[in-house]
Amino acid sequence: MEVPPLRFIVRCLFISPGALVAFVEASDDPEMFLLRHLQGDWGDVNAKEDEANETALATGRHLFSLYRTSLGRPIRVITDPGRAATSMLLPEEAIN
Repeated sequence: MEVPPLRFIVRCLFISPGALVAFVEASDDPEMFLLRHLQGDWGDVNAKEDEANETALATGRHLFSLYRTSLGRPIRVITDPGRAATSMLLPEEAIN
């Protein structure tokens, strides 16, 4: 099976306490969610968010993905504009 190439890289990964608990409860590997995000598979985002991510890749803006653990808990993955850090968190933990 051919693995899609990474579309960008980041230097640091942060996982919130809530997301860590969700991963452990579901026995899911956070690395799989991160890999999908880095490959440009934005998960359960709508068409507008998908298009915004594609534009953000070229313009250096935030990237947003939304995935669900195997138990159905939503996990938000956010990469900062400089691509220095990516955070995994529950939607209710997001800072607006």
